[in-house]
Amino acid sequence: MKNLFNFHNAKLPDLGLVPGENVISSQYDVINDSISILTRSDEDLTIRQFKKTGQLLVVESIPISNVLLDETDNFTLVSFKNQEIFNKYTTILSNGNILETYYTVIDDSVVESNTSIVGSIDTGILSACWSPDEEQLSLITKISNESEQLKMILFTPDFDILSEYTFELDDLKKSKNVNVGWGNKTTQFRGKGKRQQERELLDSLQNSGLSSDALKAVGGVGLNGDVDLLKDPTMPYMVDKGLLTDFDNYMSVEVSWRGDSEFFVVNTIEKDVLCKSFQDEEETLVDRRVLRVFNRQGALEAVSEPVDFMEGSLCWRPSGNLICGIQRKSQMQLEEDKTLDLIFFEKNGLRHGEFNTRLDVNSEIIKQLSFNSTSEVLAIVSDDKIYLWTTKNYHWFLKQEISIPEGIKNLQWHQEKEYQMMILTNDNNILIKQYIIDNITGPICKPNDIASSLVIDGQIGNITPLTKANVPPPIYYRDIFLDENCNGIAISEKNDLIVGLTNEKLYVASLDNSNNKFNFDITAEIEKSQLDLDSSNDLLRQVCFAKDDVIGILVDSDVDGLSYLVFIDKNGLPVCRLETYEKIVMFKPSFDFQKFTWETIRGSVKVLNDLDTLEVTEVTTFPALCNNFVYREKSSTYFDEYSDENKTETQYLAVGITGNGKLFLNDKLITNAVTSFLMSEDLVMFTTAQNLLQFLHWETLEYNTMEQLPVIENLELLNDERCRAIERGSLLVNCSTESSLVVLQAPRGNLETIYPRIMVLRQVRSLIKDLKYLQAIEICRVHRVQLDILYDLDPELFEKNVLLFVKQVGNSVKNGEYLDLFLSALLDEDTNNTKYKETLNEKHVWIEKEKPKTEMQLYIETKFYDASKSKVNKVCKLIIEALSNNGADLKETHLQNIITAYAVQKPEGDLSNALKLISNLKADEEKQDDLLTYLCFLSDVNLLYKTSLSIYDLKISLQVAQKSQMDPREYLPFLTKLNDMDSNLKKFTIDDYLKDYESALKHLYSYEKVTERFITYMKQNQLYKLALRLTRREKSDQFKIYEFYASYLSNSLQNYNEAGLIYELLEDFDLAKSCYISGKQWSKALQLTRLHTPETLEEVADELISSLDYDHDYASIAEIYLEFLNDKDNAIKNFAKCYKFNIAMIHCAGDKEKIVNLVDPVMSENYGTLTELVSDFNKQLNSQLNRLRELRLKKEQDPFAFYDNDILVDQRDDISIVASETSTKESFFTRYTGKTSGTAKTGVSRKTLKNKRREERKKAKGKKGTIYEEEYLIQSVGRLVDRLKTTMPDLKSLIEMLIRRERLEQAQLLQRNLLDVLEFLKTNVKEIYSIKEIDRQRVNEETGEIYLIDEIPVPKVPEFENKFELLDY
Repeated sequence: MKNLFNFHNAKLPDLGLVPGENVISSQYDVINDSISILTRSDEDLTIRQFKKTGQLLVVESIPISNVLLDETDNFTLVSFKNQEIFNKYTTILSNGNILETYYTVIDDSVVESNTSIVGSIDTGILSACWSPDEEQLSLITKISNESEQLKMILFTPDFDILSEYTFELDDLKKSKNVNVGWGNKTTQFRGKGKRQQERELLDSLQNSGLSSDALKAVGGVGLNGDVDLLKDPTMPYMVDKGLLTDFDNYMSVEVSWRGDSEFFVVNTIEKDVLCKSFQDEEETLVDRRVLRVFNRQGALEAVSEPVDFMEGSLCWRPSGNLICGIQRKSQMQLEEDKTLDLIFFEKNGLRHGEFNTRLDVNSEIIKQLSFNSTSEVLAIVSDDKIYLWTTKNYHWFLKQEISIPEGIKNLQWHQEKEYQMMILTNDNNILIKQYIIDNITGPICKPNDIASSLVIDGQIGNITPLTKANVPPPIYYRDIFLDENCNGIAISEKNDLIVGLTNEKLYVASLDNSNNKFNFDITAEIEKSQLDLDSSNDLLRQVCFAKDDVIGILVDSDVDGLSYLVFIDKNGLPVCRLETYEKIVMFKPSFDFQKFTWETIRGSVKVLNDLDTLEVTEVTTFPALCNNFVYREKSSTYFDEYSDENKTETQYLAVGITGNGKLFLNDKLITNAVTSFLMSEDLVMFTTAQNLLQFLHWETLEYNTMEQLPVIENLELLNDERCRAIERGSLLVNCSTESSLVVLQAPRGNLETIYPRIMVLRQVRSLIKDLKYLQAIEICRVHRVQLDILYDLDPELFEKNVLLFVKQVGNSVKNGEYLDLFLSALLDEDTNNTKYKETLNEKHVWIEKEKPKTEMQLYIETKFYDASKSKVNKVCKLIIEALSNNGADLKETHLQNIITAYAVQKPEGDLSNALKLISNLKADEEKQDDLLTYLCFLSDVNLLYKTSLSIYDLKISLQVAQKSQMDPREYLPFLTKLNDMDSNLKKFTIDDYLKDYESALKHLYSYEKVTERFITYMKQNQLYKLALRLTRREKSDQFKIYEFYASYLSNSLQNYNEAGLIYELLEDFDLAKSCYISGKQWSKALQLTRLHTPETLEEVADELISSLDYDHDYASIAEIYLEFLNDKDNAIKNFAKCYKFNIAMIHCAGDKEKIVNLVDPVMSENYGTLTELVSDFNKQLNSQLNRLRELRLKKEQDPFAFYDNDILVDQRDDISIVASETSTKESFFTRYTGKTSGTAKTGVSRKTLKNKRREERKKAKGKKGTIYEEEYLIQSVGRLVDRLKTTMPDLKSLIEMLIRRERLEQAQLLQRNLLDVLEFLKTNVKEIYSIKEIDRQRVNEETGEIYLIDEIPVPKVPEFENKFELLDY
């Protein structure tokens, strides 16, 4: 779909030639960015350099006399090369002389040079060609002056001979063509359908009734050949001899290298070759053209097969796949066969197709074939014209015809600027022409955005509206035919006018409105002379439409080379002319086709505001020259507080792309590595070298806030509608906002139409906001967009217009299928914020995908699913309400939709209401049956059967069962039995079957009140509260229930307190007291005992004391001794045990003996326990810190070796992984773990399997040398800090008591040890908790993904407030 645009033209200024001096060669100097020119006069060969600045340097003048062999020597130039890396020119002349000119540039105007003849070949030089890497020179000469035999010599840059090869007739045996049958070209390719044509011709001749002589007279297909009517029609009846044409220059020898410098080909004439064309023909001697393919070492690789009428022009395509030549079929018998073809050969010398150059076979002389550096453009050079061809989809397109009336000497493509060429004319002018490749598209604004694409192919202009016919060239939808080759083409705003531009004319074609076939007819031919031009030699370069039917023409002046613009109407009448006084490179309409815009050679973008006043505004200047641009105006309205009115601000913006892939918004860079771009009504889209198609919202694209786009590193991590992957190398061709399509072309030429999500969603969102729900849902169906967006985009709008939605969508197709589709596809997520997140206001940030939910997250969501917050249920209820509450007719016609809305609700559907709705349709059994069948299709039929039982409609239940896979032997007896029961008993039986025990108990109570069966059923299903509620009016029945409930609370739930209260209520005081004792409710138990059985008070008290001592509840024991047993001594001991020394001292009442005998021993025991505990704290913290430092050092030095350690150390979870003597003792941790060594073992034995597994996982996390050890050590420190916090009040109470009992040394030692522990924690807690991010990495064993565990918060170290200063010395 690409076309060539004439981007820039230039002509070198006066070269300072003297009379009689002619330019004989010119070439690009890539390194110096200059042009080297070789001229010849009668006296000298002169080398000049034309600098980029316009300066002309004379490098060297070589006297002709120095290079002449004799006075009769009339040499010609064979090769001229500037080898810039060596600072030398190499000039090769036909008389055999090889000249080297070394030069040194002293300054801008002074060059020192020296020329010498490095060698001479006596037999002369016919052709020479340097390899593209300038490492080798292939040269063709004769073996002697008397012989016509040729040889090839391969030189190094220093002209050392690498190899020589003499051309022999036997070389032709290296031809790779396959010989089958009688011996000549029996299976070679001759073009599409060739053999079928042969069969049809033979059949036609045989059936004609002509005599044998007549058949011979008319039947020859080859030259002068006869037709053998008996030969096998699958065998070719003629093969080429390799005949020459009358246009061939018999002395012409051509050499061409492949682009990678690995091979070169030589085109020569081989004389006296023995061959024949027909099976029964005598062999004859002919002269034929031969292609010899050599490798880099000079060895012959292959020879071409014979081809009739091949000429001397030769070019090897740089990409390496084809060798090109010319075949002139002027001697063919049929007129349609007389063509001038460009033919292709493979490296092995075999033919590989051809195409018709469409040139006059009898007059056009092909002087040169040349590909550009990228192999995209082929230039065919004749005497006065250059034809530029491109190829896609195996078809060659003629894109440009360059007319040079003065005649052409040669053409050279720039080695790096792929579309720039230099033309040397016969009148010694050097022309520079720059082209670009781009698409020609029609309007992209609604309602005319039919994605019109125009393609030039010689005299044919192809037009394809891609929204109507998505076909790639060479196929097209419509065309126009011109009398001359087309160089430019454009289409109008309404797609109803086309203009074609040639060298001499403009052709205007109008749309035929008599039908809808999109046909165009030529309605005007405008001669160049009719235009307001300065000179007839001015160049018509580009053409475009604006303002519907005004045609703008970009013209380059032949006088000064500057550009001007000519405007005409569709009939050729002049409108105006604009002098620009500068060079224009690109001329095109604005985005809305209302203004003409252009870009100058300086990169400035200008716009013509008015054709009458010719007012021109400069919009911006790109930082670099852009190959393509789009100008567009952007208006926005704002409120001006100063003037208290709304004002409109217009931004004038241009988006342009440079040749190296930079995309600009005015003078700001948007992004790099862009390969193509387009602008639609809402978006700017572009492809990148990373094979991505990206989008920018035009609405939010602001010049003032524009920043360079961030690079996309990994597309798979994104969930962004503004970016998507495309096929490698694909480029944008066209787009349509109305159809939401984008057309791309792959490198091989095929078109791919895609519907980007961003364009589809913009269209859907617009339709939803306009309340066009039916059109929106149809687009969603076509493009597989989740239908939730109809609600999620604006829930409030949907809720307000739900009735309109129902009427539009529900009445669209039979039975409201769209509405069913919408309901059944609903998801419980906000797709507008997840899958289809709007990016209009997301600037310079790519939206990443959300991490997939883990199995645990999914499990928790399912387990704790809240149906009341479900979006699906909310929408379904809205639909049901709209269909049910707006007339009986609406409900009647949409019963199926209502059933769907009931069935798809979460989590398992509102099947009960659905079945009730169906059950009410008893008058229309057929409809009832259809809806029930439909509901069975939507739901789990087994669940539906159970739900049908729950509404107690046995008829519906039977119908559902019959539509399921259930065995009639199972459900028929059951339903029959139910049918014979009393109503409440039937409901009880159904509820029990459905395991709805509460409802079953209610119906059972209604059926028979409180009976043995009722009590049994209540106890089986633990429905005590429901039974109490049912019997609240019958006290005797309720008390009976209370009795069973109390037993359940005490025996099953161990809720002794409430069980005791119930027994008190029932006045069963023994059981109440037993429950209080079991529940360790000592105050209630003793109060009840003192009130009802005082004689057992001491026995009950002893039982309670034993139980409380097991739990170390010394404070409660002390209260029992004091209040109920009047035993102060034991009370004092127990107060001291729980560190309540003040209370113990109060009850001693100043009795020193009691203090010494009761308080002091307990205090000493507590001192030993806490001293050992604080000491163990200190040891544990030091050990863990040292281990952490060791771990971190090892991981830093050699992490891989460290993590190979798999030694498992079985550690305690509640203290530390570091072994010590104190950590194995049971005494000092008994107070803080709540268990003795014996009870700990008992506790372990009672653990469930799940707890055991959890314990094992905890131990595994503490495995020494694993990634879990550091985390485990830190958590252990946290547990020690927590334990220290709980111990602080006891420590303070003990230290105070030690002071009071004059044990200052013990108090001082305990306080100092405690302060040391606290200081150690304050000093090192940050180091302990400073875990690196890499050490927080874990691997998900299910998905393999790496994640980070949460940072462990640094705990607050407890303070020892109000420390005892008297001990601080």
